[in-house]
Amino acid sequence: MIKKRYNKWIYLGFALLTGIYVIVNRNLFYELFFGGGNYVSHREELVNGALPFWDTVKSICVDCGCCFL
Repeated sequence: MIKKRYNKWIYLGFALLTGIYVIVNRNLFYELFFGGGNYVSHREELVNGALPFWDTVKSICVDCGCCFL
């Protein structure tokens, strides 16, 4: 059988690009692992109650101007 040769430059390039990505996005990783972000989560903005369907449709159409009611 033929032994497959691995190209070390592929692995070196992947490690280099991964390292650069981590350095550039260090703030993102810090917030991900340690918290402390000052952004508002989508869960905090979520409306957790039922709204009347047709009143909501009418409100959307009137406010955005996309429907002619």
